[in-house]
Amino acid sequence: MAGSPNEDSEGSRITYVKGDLFACPKTDSLVHCISEDCRMGAGIAVLFKKKFGGVQELLNQQKKSGEVAVLKRDGRYIYYLITKKRASHKPTYENLRKSLEAMKSHCLRNGVTELSMPRIGFVSFIFWCGSHRESPRGDLQLCCRCCCQVTKSCLILRNSMD
Repeated sequence: MAGSPNEDSEGSRITYVKGDLFACPKTDSLVHCISEDCRMGAGIAVLFKKKFGGVQELLNQQKKSGEVAVLKRDGRYIYYLITKKRASHKPTYENLRKSLEAMKSHCLRNGVTELSMPRIGFVSFIFWCGSHRESPRGDLQLCCRCCCQVTKSCLILRNSMD
């Protein structure tokens, strides 16, 4: 997977790659956005549900919007950023920011140094909330920078759904 790395002032790398998120290195923890109801009935969320299961385990964590639910699978963490109450609702910038901060705390406590996340979820978020005036690529960096402050690298993958 070829990508274009960008370094922030902390030295973390954010790399944009075209490829399959699930083909990223097995050492990478994975990140995506869901609702409190953990429905995961559309888009890449369906693939996360199929590959990692654990819907009841996620529901048992009773996480609210602005928090992060976590599964551990095959020695890596799978992060579920809770950005809205129900699947039919729209996410908010504040909930994304808070859930990224919650993930950042978990990364620090658990020594997570590599993250991979789908580009499509973050681009969709930006169009839904309309909170930013910059390009989606710039907004992706802003959203991702929070977690990259504690990791060596963050891959943002683009797939055929983009």
